[in-house]
Amino acid sequence: MFVFAELSRNTLSEVVHVISVAYTFSGLSRKYCEFGKYQVQECEMPWQVSLQQHGSHFCGATLIGQHWAVTAAHCTRNIDYNHVTAMVGGWDLNEKNTEYDIKKVIVGDYHSATMTNDIALLRLVSKPKKRSSRVDQKAIPIALDQRQEVADEECVVSGWGRLSESGSLPNILRATMVNLLTDDKCQEMVHSASSYKTFTTNLCAGGGERDACQGDSGGPLVCCRKSSEEVSGCRLSGITSWGIGCATRGVPGIYTEVGHYVDWIQKHIEEEDGHLRQLEDGHLRQLVKFKEDSNPEVVEVENLNRNED
Repeated sequence: MFVFAELSRNTLSEVVHVISVAYTFSGLSRKYCEFGKYQVQECEMPWQVSLQQHGSHFCGATLIGQHWAVTAAHCTRNIDYNHVTAMVGGWDLNEKNTEYDIKKVIVGDYHSATMTNDIALLRLVSKPKKRSSRVDQKAIPIALDQRQEVADEECVVSGWGRLSESGSLPNILRATMVNLLTDDKCQEMVHSASSYKTFTTNLCAGGGERDACQGDSGGPLVCCRKSSEEVSGCRLSGITSWGIGCATRGVPGIYTEVGHYVDWIQKHIEEEDGHLRQLEDGHLRQLVKFKEDSNPEVVEVENLNRNED
């Protein structure tokens, strides 16, 4: 996620990477502390991805298909993808985890000044660069939340981001619970603390005490059915994008709302890998395999034509 180094700055292009989290996802039991700082248990978030440059974590991402992940567009800027890998299925960054090189990065009509359309697709190569030595380590894609204007739900944000604005990056995956806000409530809270603006393609969550922080950018905001005790009942609702400080009282974290981009995601995966089916549970199923290419490629695609009013 992005956190502003100073509230007096008048442009979002001067933000700095952020977001951290914590919460225990034990059997989706939602046990959490008021301040939300908990280590995630192993295998509880099998869709979580760590983007690493020269072996160091810099952003999160989410596995949404066998070879596809989604992250924030701002995480893809000024990066040499010949030295970037996607760690999947891992929990402890100090362990030997499964890593993939990145074949292609697809970015839409992203605007760094306003942080609109802060979403990017990552096509991973088919064969891992490194394999975990643990047989129980598995990476499982998460379904996409196709809803728009989601609010009044309790969801979980996760990553390897800072535990505070001045804290260090943890090695163990962490998470925290946050409440989703209505668009009107979000605008009200953001405007009360800054001159920044949110858009209809944003999702707002939190409002102090529990939040993402530096290093969680691009990672998942996941909402689960209250009646479900299974991981299959969870959906990727948001992508960590930006915020004003970490856990600033009265100020929410801002996420890219995935429901606005499901068609865009499916369109570009189909163009790259062949035809897909969108199942009722929100998972994407690939019907045609595609030929591998070893060279990473960054692609700027057509405008998303999103209404930014």
